[in-house]
Amino acid sequence: ADEMEVGLGIHGEPGREKKKVAGARAVVKEVVDTIARSGGNEYFACERGEEVALMVNNLGAVTPIELSLLAHKALEYCRAAEDGPKLCVK
Repeated sequence: ADEMEVGLGIHGEPGREKKKVAGARAVVKEVVDTIARSGGNEYFACERGEEVALMVNNLGAVTPIELSLLAHKALEYCRAAEDGPKLCVK
């Protein structure tokens, strides 16, 4: 399959959108930028530079090694963004 569902709800709610499969960096950038964009979104209010905790979860469709890669890329992306969210995770 060349399609992935982004933002799937933990109770089986449909995902935010279906997209063409992309690499870990691209997926992480899109998800983090959507969730933590300045001014917030319909689910979460976060200002740039604000300290937040990062939780990467799985509904079973992603293998542990893939999930670890996504978590690592998310930490890497957030730490590199000068005006991005500041993580509580050290």
